[in-house]
Amino acid sequence: MALINENIICDENLKIMNVVERFPGSAHDAHIWRQSNLSQVIETIYRENNGNWFYLLGDSGYPLRPWLLTPLRNTIPGTPEDRFNNCLKTIREV
Repeated sequence: MALINENIICDENLKIMNVVERFPGSAHDAHIWRQSNLSQVIETIYRENNGNWFYLLGDSGYPLRPWLLTPLRNTIPGTPEDRFNNCLKTIREV
């Protein structure tokens, strides 16, 4: 059985907005994102609206972008940065 790496985007109401499931399980999340048509659409929308439209939440497999929030690296427990990471993780787990 071949493993597939899926990229799923949902809105704040958990409505699935986009699914990409054509890459093998060995494909890195950042590669899948770069290859998706949606990544260029999101970047264009963000630029045209001066960043006042939305944010995507991703895990550490994605690159940090102004519209794509990812966990901070090497945080110290109890700091605001650590609390940000915990909140981000909690939201993404939904």
